[in-house]
Amino acid sequence: MRFPPLQPSLYRALQALLCLSVPALGQVANPPSLEATLDVGEQFRNGVSLIWSPVGNATWSDLLDFHQVDKIHMDPRSPTAEVLNAFQMDKSKVLPPGTFTFAGEDSPESRDKVREALKKQVGASAASMIGPYVPPDISASNPARPVLMVCSIARQPFFPSHFAPDPNPRLFTDRLGVHHRTLGFGTAGKFASQYTNVEVLADDLAGHQVLRLDFASTGLESQEFVVLSTPGQHRSMEEAVKEIHGLLGKVGEVSRVVEVGGVKYQYTSTLEAGDELWIPYLQARVLGEYPDLVGKSYLKSPDGRRWWELRQVSQFLNWKLDHTGAVVEATAAAAAAPQEPFGDPPASQQAQAQPKKLPLYRKQFIFNKPFIASLWRKGSDWPYLACWMDGPEMLMEKK
Repeated sequence: MRFPPLQPSLYRALQALLCLSVPALGQVANPPSLEATLDVGEQFRNGVSLIWSPVGNATWSDLLDFHQVDKIHMDPRSPTAEVLNAFQMDKSKVLPPGTFTFAGEDSPESRDKVREALKKQVGASAASMIGPYVPPDISASNPARPVLMVCSIARQPFFPSHFAPDPNPRLFTDRLGVHHRTLGFGTAGKFASQYTNVEVLADDLAGHQVLRLDFASTGLESQEFVVLSTPGQHRSMEEAVKEIHGLLGKVGEVSRVVEVGGVKYQYTSTLEAGDELWIPYLQARVLGEYPDLVGKSYLKSPDGRRWWELRQVSQFLNWKLDHTGAVVEATAAAAAAPQEPFGDPPASQQAQAQPKKLPLYRKQFIFNKPFIASLWRKGSDWPYLACWMDGPEMLMEKK
C-alpha cells in the first residue's frame, strides 16, 4: 500500500473519458434530464435519460492497481466508490481495440502527452479536460508523486447496408406522457428482408422486444453490434444488460410458431418482406462530474497523518446513432452504400415470397417509447456503451 507525503490533501486526478462522436469545441452544457452515470445499476427515473460506459470502471480499476489494493473505502463514505469497487469485468474483452489508456506519474510532460493523444483520437473537447499541471507539496523524506489516469474510447462501427431515413417524423412518448415529434430511420415493406444483419433475440408479442443489429465486420477485430431493447420489467440498464448477455449466449430459434387471435403464424428471427423497423436518431454530448468521489480521504496511514484524495473525476460522452451506424471516431468515415426509400419498391421490383406452410407473422419493431441501446463486442460480458432513452435530449426533434 502506498501513502502520499505529509499534507492535508493530495493532487490526484482520476479522469475517465469516452467519446462516441466528433466532439465540437466549447463548453458542454448538460441538459437537466440527461445524465452520465458511473453506476450501470442506477434505477430508471421517469423522464430522465442515462448514459453509461465501463470506461469509468476501467479507470477505477487502474487506480486500484496503482495502489495495489482490491477496494477503496472513502471517508466520508462514498456510495459511488462502493459501486465501482464491486464492478467486475474483463477489460480485454469489453474495451474495443484502439482504447487509449494512460496510468503513470502526473507531470507537465505526461499531461502534454495525454492531451496530444486525446486530441488525435477524440478531439479538442476531450483533450481540454486535461488541465494544467499543479505540483503538490512534496517533502524530501517522502517523495511520493501524484498519478494521472485516463481511459478513452473512440469507435466508428457502421452498418453493412445503410438503413433508410424516414422523412416523416413520428411521436416518441416518454414516461411522463410527453410526446416528441422525432425523426428516425429503418426499413419497411419489401426492402426489410434485405437487412440480414438484424436478428430478433426476444419478442413476447406483448411489447418486450430485444433486437440485435450487427455492424460491418472489420477483419481481424471482434464483431461489434448494437442491441435495442424495450425495458419490459427491467428497472435499470444492468437488469436489461444481463438479460441481453444471456440471450447472446444462446443459440436462437430461426423460426417458431406463434398463435395470435386464434391464428397460427410462422415467426422468424430475421426481418422478412413486410416487416417494419423504426429507430429514432440518437445523439448526445454530456460531461459527467462526480462530487461524491472528490475531496474525500482514503487509504489513510495508521497515524492518520497521510492519505490519498481525488481532486477530479470526470467523464465525457459524445455519441450518435443514425442510419449509417454509430459514429464513434473523430476522423473515420463510413463507406457509402446505396440508399433505399422507406417503404415498398415499385411493383416491378417486388420479389415473390416463397410459399410457407403457415402465414408469416408481420413483425413491427417501432422504438417510439423508452428503450435501451447498447453497443457490444462479441464475447463480452458488458457493452462498451449503454443508454436509457426517456426524453427529448437524445432525439432529433422536428418542430
